[in-house]
Amino acid sequence: MPNDPFPELLRRELHLGTEDLEPREDLFDTLRARHDARVRRGRIVTGVTAVVVVAALLSAMFLLVRPAAPPAAPPVLDRVVPQARAAFDAADGMILRIRDEGRETWFLRGERLLRARQHARDETIDTVYTGSRREAVNYRNRTVEAYDRPISEGLLAHYAMPWGMFDPKVQLNSATTLWDGRIERVRDRDTYHLTGFYGPADEPFEIWVDTGTHLPVRVGTAGRSADLDWLPATPENRALLTHQVPADFVRLGY
Repeated sequence: MPNDPFPELLRRELHLGTEDLEPREDLFDTLRARHDARVRRGRIVTGVTAVVVVAALLSAMFLLVRPAAPPAAPPVLDRVVPQARAAFDAADGMILRIRDEGRETWFLRGERLLRARQHARDETIDTVYTGSRREAVNYRNRTVEAYDRPISEGLLAHYAMPWGMFDPKVQLNSATTLWDGRIERVRDRDTYHLTGFYGPADEPFEIWVDTGTHLPVRVGTAGRSADLDWLPATPENRALLTHQVPADFVRLGY
């Protein structure tokens, strides 16, 4: 049919559909021989029919280059997650530093020691926790507020994390911890990207575990993330768990 756009549309689609095809080495000679034979027999097909015939020839003569099937995911749930759990347990004697925007904490889980330093606008609050005491220094108000009360390991871990984030140790022990199939580069190191859901509301979470140490180096939830570093509990690093209270600050106790 004159001015029928269908043949040209079909040609373009065939062209796009065959960009990833690898031709046989004798393709040109074979096509030329078949073409000459059809000319001699006076059976050249025109228009749409010709395009269909070419498509059939391509189907028969091209070797389709298909992308390799993705490799089966390694049994990370059986290997990586237990290794990460064991590494976390073994690191109870290390100081875990957690950083996100405006907040930094240092947590020595094995001794139930925590320091949290938070910056908000013109206010800085530096709080030190032990298993039985909390002492918060407010530099804007020039006050120190302290009280004695037993504080559990779980509550300290909750205070150590940015608001809204779960303790990664609890996350790693969740039955819903999964692997999403990626090894990602995080802070110049290769990590396993673990994902899962936790809590009654099925809150999604992410943990990036170092492929060498199997310790978490980043955690995330609800579009926010925090970076984790693991420091040996040397005297120098243990000083990060304490703060100095200026002598002229007013002490408030209860």
